[in-house]
Parts: sequence; C-alpha cells; structure tokens
Amino acid sequence: MAAPTTLSGHDGLVYSVSFSPDGKFLACSGADRTARIFDLATGQQTMAVEGHNDWVTNLAWSPDGTKLAPSARDKRVKVWDVKTGEPV
Repeated sequence: MAAPTTLSGHDGLVYSVSFSPDGKFLACSGADRTARIFDLATGQQTMAVEGHNDWVTNLAWSPDGTKLAPSARDKRVKVWDVKTGEPV
C-alpha cells in the first residue's frame, strides 16, 4: 500500500471530492470558491477552476473524464474542459 499523500491548494474548507472516471485524477471543491484537479500519480495540481461567487459544494465528471462540472451556492453550474482549463 502506498503512503498517504496530502494534496494542498484550497484556502478554507473542502466540501466535495470526486475521482475521475479513470481514477487518475481527484477533483475537490471548497469554500474558497474554487474547484481543483490533482494528478494522483504526482500529487500536483493540474487545474484550478475559478469564477463562482460562493462556496463550490459539488462536483461531477463527464463519463469520459474530459469535462468537470462544479456547482456552487451561487446557484450556478459551470462546465470546464479538463485538458484546456477553458469553460465549455
């Protein structure tokens, strides 16, 4: 079994975590109004999604793992392309 790894990046509480469909990435969302994606092989952050006006509380991956849809208390859902980091 591999040693535990700490993934750092959020400023405040983390509300949701979700593994990508292939299990290679972990997305997390938090009170800092961001969603972040981490590469589990390296522990490095690969993307930070900003633009919500309130806590990001939920996450959903597309079935093919190419998109991430964080939702927030600002009643908005934004869909992001995971490879480019651009909104869809």
